Amino acid sequence: MINYSVRASQTDSNIGFELAQHQTYYNPECDSRNLLVVHLLGSFDNPNSTSYYPTLAANNGFHVVVLKYSNLIAAQTACADSDDDTCYYKFRKEIIEGIDLSNEVEVDSINSINNRLFRLLIHLNEEFPENNWGHFISSDNEVDWGHV
Repeated sequence: MINYSVRASQTDSNIGFELAQHQTYYNPECDSRNLLVVHLLGSFDNPNSTSYYPTLAANNGFHVVVLKYSNLIAAQTACADSDDDTCYYKFRKEIIEGIDLSNEVEVDSINSINNRLFRLLIHLNEEFPENNWGHFISSDNEVDWGHV
């Protein structure tokens, strides 16, 4: 089992320093499925706090990323008193894409899940090309969602 801990700031200099780090798992002794599992932890959780599920997935041939992203407020808390029927959608879409849609959370495109995942995959491919992380980057230089 190969496990890497990577700070988001190592992958993109525009991302500020954070104590918590992305975690990645890969088992080169398993037949690769050429699929990436992106494990997004719940509110307030940290990628360092979980290893069972990512290890299980890696031991079954998946590449695994436990992504550090903005999860310091729960959607349930943020939208509890909202009259907006689309509050949850806007809240989550802003965290994923970094588009300013919600007054309940502030995530820009640099700190979005999309950018953090893409930058992590680029970093892993540059540092560890033998682990085939580049397989999850499309020819258009984006996350290849067909393999996620």
